[in-house]
Amino acid sequence: MNTAATTCQRIKHTPTPRQYDYFNRVAVAAFSTLLPFGLLGALPPTDAWWTVPLTAVIAGVFIVLERVGAVLDSPFANNVNDVPITAICRDIERDLLEQLGEHPLPEPEPVVAGYLW
Repeated sequence: MNTAATTCQRIKHTPTPRQYDYFNRVAVAAFSTLLPFGLLGALPPTDAWWTVPLTAVIAGVFIVLERVGAVLDSPFANNVNDVPITAICRDIERDLLEQLGEHPLPEPEPVVAGYLW
């Protein structure tokens, strides 16, 4: 258990190099900017009107994926998308105290607005 806790702390305290975030954003911006020109060359002239909706959908997917990656960069920041480490620790605490015969046990972490912290 100590090894797992140490590993989680190491993940939490090791910053991701800013270059990873910066170059991902630049690459997605460049791709999104150049995509309409590539689609114009790939589509027949009669279907050129498809360029705008296809660009919006394809670029939107890449932008969302880039943002999701940035949000998931810190899994222990106690945000709604993170690992519910507080609840996991409380469950472990309750299990250990129950095995030791301690009473009353602390209450489990409550679900707040549909999220477990």
